[in-house]
Amino acid sequence: MTTPAWENVSDAFMMNDKPYGGGAFRIRGDEVITLKFAGPEIKFKPRNERKNPDVAEPIEPWMSNAGETLNRSTASFIRGTLDSGMTRYFQQQAQDGAWWYSKDWAVQYISTGWMDFTRQEPVNGLAPQITRLWRSIDGGRTWTQLKWPEDRNISYLKFLDPQRGYAIGWGPNVWRTADGGQTWQAIALPPMATDYRKPRKQFDAVDLGPDGLLRVAYYVGMLGEVRLSSVVYRLPWDKAQFEPDVVLPDQVVVRLGSTEEPP
Repeated sequence: MTTPAWENVSDAFMMNDKPYGGGAFRIRGDEVITLKFAGPEIKFKPRNERKNPDVAEPIEPWMSNAGETLNRSTASFIRGTLDSGMTRYFQQQAQDGAWWYSKDWAVQYISTGWMDFTRQEPVNGLAPQITRLWRSIDGGRTWTQLKWPEDRNISYLKFLDPQRGYAIGWGPNVWRTADGGQTWQAIALPPMATDYRKPRKQFDAVDLGPDGLLRVAYYVGMLGEVRLSSVVYRLPWDKAQFEPDVVLPDQVVVRLGSTEEPP
């Protein structure tokens, strides 16, 4: 090991965007894009206006309510440069979501998921989530909301190019588009991927390689002769059904990755 050679790039990155934080950012040269999920900014009364000067007191009652602050969480797409500053071009109510961006940063997709945390929790514990899907074709400066059923969660957005890709969500469920998100085709799932007791189950890992192969991994207690293993299934772009890829006995897959260039 040698002494790391680090260069200070910026002392003020995203400091003016409140609440402070960089989000899931990407830097290329001097350019920056980021998808930032954040709660609302909480402000406090000065000491002389508090009931107890030694106890911080928010200026508005809702700021002390966790459900109200979660409801005010937002997803923001922000773009700019390290030198000239950042500009917010997109903001929607959301506590979570996913994004994808093309290699030249000209096209972006964002999914947003929002729950009402002030409602009484349902008997099954599954509060409804409102999911929306958005697309930009000018580098994130303007956005169009795509048609998407709001009760279908999106946890992953995986694209080969701006026109062809997948949305993957709770269930799990897999949808494919070949026309830039205008229409979507539901893909049949591999065996034992779902569990009726867990309607919001997700794959343990997902990856879309540059060769067009979508791979999903999940753990199974029993699948034919397979016991206590993680299974990986692959889906070529020109196919409609998943194919077995590999079985990993006594393992739990937490991530799948592929090389940047096709073999």
